[in-house]
Amino acid sequence: MLLCIFSLLAHAQFLPLAKEPLSIEPSAIRIAINASPFSQVDSEGNISGVSPELTQAAARLIGREVKLIEMPYLRAVHAIKSGEIDLMYGLQNDKSSTRLPPGVITPTKPQFKTPVSLYSLPGSDIRLDNESQASAYRIGHIRYVRVEQRKGREGQGHVYYYKNTDSLAKALLAKRIDLAVLGPAGARSTSLTLGIQLQSVLTLGWVQTYLVFSPSSPRLGDPMKFCLDFLRAYTSVFDTGELQQILEVNDRRSLLQYYNYTEIKTQQCRTTEHPTENHCFAIEEGCKGKPY
Repeated sequence: MLLCIFSLLAHAQFLPLAKEPLSIEPSAIRIAINASPFSQVDSEGNISGVSPELTQAAARLIGREVKLIEMPYLRAVHAIKSGEIDLMYGLQNDKSSTRLPPGVITPTKPQFKTPVSLYSLPGSDIRLDNESQASAYRIGHIRYVRVEQRKGREGQGHVYYYKNTDSLAKALLAKRIDLAVLGPAGARSTSLTLGIQLQSVLTLGWVQTYLVFSPSSPRLGDPMKFCLDFLRAYTSVFDTGELQQILEVNDRRSLLQYYNYTEIKTQQCRTTEHPTENHCFAIEEGCKGKPY
C-alpha cells in the first residue's frame, strides 16, 4: 500500500471553555509561518497569505499583537516545544507518519481538512485505479519528516522530497518526477507557477491542519486557557465573514469548503501524547513510521 495506516493515540485533556477574556500580555505572540500555498514571503521578507492573516485576525480579537516569523516546518516543530515560538499550523495525516508533535497543545479537532491527491502534468497517460499501482512511478513530496524517516516501502515507488511547493513544481515540469503529492491549494499554486493545469490522478486521503500552541512559552500565561480563548476568536473570524474576505483577497475561495466550522465550534483543547512502542510521531528521533 502507498499509505501505511497508523492509529492515532491522542488522549485529550478536556477543560471547560474559559468564561473571561484573556488578559492582555505585554509581549507579542510569536507565530511561525513557512512558505506554502497558504502563505508567501516576498523578497523583502514580508509575510502574507491566508495562514498569517487568519491568525492575525484572531489575535486582534483577544487584544494581542503578533510577530510573524518565517521558519521551516521541521524547525518550527522543535521551536514550538521549547517555547521559542507560541503558535504554528501543524499537519496530521492518519494514514502516514505525518503527525502532530507530542507534548504540545492543540484543539481536539482540526481547523481545515483537505484532500491529498497524486497530480500529473496535463496530457499524461498515467492512470491509477489504486495506490499500489503508483509504485511504478517517481513521486514528489514536500518535506515534512526527518531524513531518517524517509524510507521506501512496498507499493511506495521512488519518493523524492522537496523543500516547498515551488521546488516540487519545477521538478514536475522538468520531468524529474512523474507525480506530485498535493492538496487542492498546492495544486492550484503549482498550476499557476507552471502556467498549466495539473490533472488529478488519484485521491490518497485527507490532511488535517491544526493550530498548535507551545506548552512552555512565557508569553501565553496559561497555555491551555490561551488555546481556548484563541479558538473562540478563531471561530468569530468566520462568524463575522472576515475569513471569507481573507480567502477572497488571497484567491483561495475554494478552501472555504474544507474549513471545519461545525466541529471546531464546540471543541476543546488537549495535550498531545508522546509516542508509544506501537505508534510514533514523524518528528521524533528513531521513529520507524514511514513518511508520505
